[in-house]
Amino acid sequence: MKQILSTLILVFAVLLYSGNVEALDVQLEAPGKGGAVKQGDVILVKAKSPAPLTRLSGEFDGKRVYFESEDGRDFSALIGMDLNQKVQEYDLYIFGRGDGELNQSVLSFNVHSRNYKVERLTLPDKMVTYDDVTLKRIKRESHSLQEIRKNVSRKRWWNGDFLMPVKGKLTPNFGARRILNGIKKNPHSGVDVKAYSGTRIRSSNGGKVVLVDNHYFGGKVVVIDHGQGLSTIYMHLSRILVNHGEEVAKGDILGLVGATGRATGPHLHWAAYLNGAKVDPSALLALSIDDKIVVEGSTISSDPARGRQIEGNADSIMPERLGGT
Repeated sequence: MKQILSTLILVFAVLLYSGNVEALDVQLEAPGKGGAVKQGDVILVKAKSPAPLTRLSGEFDGKRVYFESEDGRDFSALIGMDLNQKVQEYDLYIFGRGDGELNQSVLSFNVHSRNYKVERLTLPDKMVTYDDVTLKRIKRESHSLQEIRKNVSRKRWWNGDFLMPVKGKLTPNFGARRILNGIKKNPHSGVDVKAYSGTRIRSSNGGKVVLVDNHYFGGKVVVIDHGQGLSTIYMHLSRILVNHGEEVAKGDILGLVGATGRATGPHLHWAAYLNGAKVDPSALLALSIDDKIVVEGSTISSDPARGRQIEGNADSIMPERLGGT
């Protein structure tokens, strides 16, 4: 069953063409309360063009934003706010091509701080301090995850709304500042879902298995590349039921809940990367990806995005890596 979270929806019109001006309706949707985009959020960007476009692309925080469409009119993309995203105003650049013309606009919005919890835990010393051999293993496994975090596949495997991967109680502890035995550790980069040992874990959306391994911290771990910079991570499994390189559909079983690695009981540690940003995976559950953009009757946030057309041609603003058709 889909978990429903409160959402913030911003709707506005953007002018893409300088000749015969056409309005591109753009909707930004993100989990949030009080009209604010916050650290760790995933923003769904939907765009609707009255005339067919041969291409729509974008850039946010120096990284490409991948739009896709089945009909050349309704487009969608995801952008992520890292758990430590700098609190400031950001620009989202959108580039459209149609009838041989290429033009661009920029949308500005603020990212606000998130109030992270502080977790103080007492664990056996062997789970907090490590010998040289263990440290080398931890660094090696961390490096493999960082490589996945940097990877951006051009193909989009995900399609439609995201699923809760396991039946259980979700603990909203994304970004929690952890103090283990009095020692400050890295923030918790995912959410924990308490579930009975052996409960089936399903892929939250379509993708490709890019990692099957047994890590010191994460235990038996599976990573799914959903394409275009989005990956989800599933940790502490008791059993893995997929193979590296295998393509999976939304809802396919990846493995079973367990307590492998550094875990004090059976649960799923679920995490997500989006274009290098560590984002709250539960934010994916709130996005109404299956719904088409609706402009009439939409409400405007108290902290709205602001759209404006920018001067110059696309090549003067869009990095070379965004080129192509």
